[in-house]
Amino acid sequence: MRYRKLAMILAQLCVSSLAWGQITKSVSVDSAQQISLTGSIDTYYHKAFNTNESAPRTSFSNLPGFSLGMINFVLEYSGSKTGVVTDLVFGPRGTDAIFNAPASKNLQGAGSSHLINQMFVYYVMNDHLRFNAGQFNTFVGYETITPVKNVHYSTSYLFSYGPFNHTGVWADLKFNDHCTAKVALMNPTDYTEFNPFNLYTIGGQLSVTGKNSLLNFNITYGDPDGQINATDSIGSVSSGNAFQIDFTGSVNAGEKYNIGLSTSLRSLGSGQIKTTDSDRTVVEGGGYFGFALYQIVTLSASTKLALRAEHFTEYNKGVGAIGTYTESGRASVTSLTLSGNLTRSNLRLIPEVRIDNTSTDSFTRSATNILTAQMFSMNLAVVFTIPGMVFKTNK
Repeated sequence: MRYRKLAMILAQLCVSSLAWGQITKSVSVDSAQQISLTGSIDTYYHKAFNTNESAPRTSFSNLPGFSLGMINFVLEYSGSKTGVVTDLVFGPRGTDAIFNAPASKNLQGAGSSHLINQMFVYYVMNDHLRFNAGQFNTFVGYETITPVKNVHYSTSYLFSYGPFNHTGVWADLKFNDHCTAKVALMNPTDYTEFNPFNLYTIGGQLSVTGKNSLLNFNITYGDPDGQINATDSIGSVSSGNAFQIDFTGSVNAGEKYNIGLSTSLRSLGSGQIKTTDSDRTVVEGGGYFGFALYQIVTLSASTKLALRAEHFTEYNKGVGAIGTYTESGRASVTSLTLSGNLTRSNLRLIPEVRIDNTSTDSFTRSATNILTAQMFSMNLAVVFTIPGMVFKTNK
């Protein structure tokens, strides 16, 4: 009996081995495939001087004292035709960037979509066309969510009140070595998990590169928040369609000097406010426009000095960025940010000072509680880039 059982086990192993051999023979191995892992960690000290407000009304780096930014891991699989990108974030900076998530939660009220900064798949049709689907960081604007690619640790008003993330499908087109484009169909801006309104946003980008320059023309159009429903509470507001046109560019003017420009216009059409269960009142649309000039001077292989000068204007109370407005709903802010970049290996230290000056008194003096138009703040940030690891598979 013992030998009969042993024989049966050996027979089953042989059959399993043959079956596995058939399976592995049917699976082709892509000789071009590889898996890469990269990421970053950032932390900072922040202080605003003589105001009750802890920071300007821009995104990130706005928590007082010693604060956390985020840690992110980017895992990518790429083959000759297909690929996957997964970008996970942990920490306040990541939470602020994925601010509409998690909207999808389990019965215990927990969700995890706020940890996803990017998650998309792609298929390479040929050398000139790639299709993508999933969640991705916006193509609009000069700055990025991850501080690794920014010379300033704090962010501009243009970046803070533009889109952060999109979910949808898009095509990347390459016309030649100097001209590329992107065409996208997406959920309303920053609704990353699903589409709650059954309305969509279209977007596109045209990029032109030269020997020492890069120019990007960006555009988005769509309804950002849907229509007012019967179940919405009194006072609910629905804005009209949002249109944004955006231009960014940079030029290397010599080996040690780079100049960049970001300019954008975002306009919201007339919307509605729910005044009673059956009545709606028209709300006039608003928006903003502005520009930011970036200058970077390379002092040595490990030291850079950067200056950002920005002017940002809202009309019809815009997007609520400045906070206080004239009777016509207009306000503007001028911001100057001076940042150092001291790099040692994978570690970068960013000491930064910033002045924000508004056309209306938008801040409050801490000593007197009197409104003031000016805020002075500083950051001392540390950004560590995790060394990239690449794993290749050969036939």
